[in-house]
Amino acid sequence: MRIGSSRITTVVLFLAGVFIAVPPLFAGGAQHPCAVEVKQFCADVQPGKGRIAQCLARNGASLSSACREHLASARKGRQAFREACGDDFFRFCWDEKPGKDRIAACLRRHETELTADCKAKVAGAKRPWK
Repeated sequence: MRIGSSRITTVVLFLAGVFIAVPPLFAGGAQHPCAVEVKQFCADVQPGKGRIAQCLARNGASLSSACREHLASARKGRQAFREACGDDFFRFCWDEKPGKDRIAACLRRHETELTADCKAKVAGAKRPWK
């Protein structure tokens, strides 16, 4: 079986934590712990594909403690999601096209077939999948 480069990219991005069911980086608008930093350091960055997170990481030394804590918590959440759903991702969703929450939506479509740990993570996810 030949695997195309876009499928390999999907797998790599999942393992890197790009397709994870945690709240979007700036959900909540002005109340978000990183709202000031996003406006100050990343105003010219187009949201999507982790670009805001990368911008914040580049400015890590200048971030408020609340923003740094939020980013650390999000990293832990992504790691826990990868650990809980990695096998299910490879079983059901490895060939999904990346972006627009397609990986998370795929996991939701297979919810009855997921492992118990992954099912719990998907059920507790904060993003509103269709």
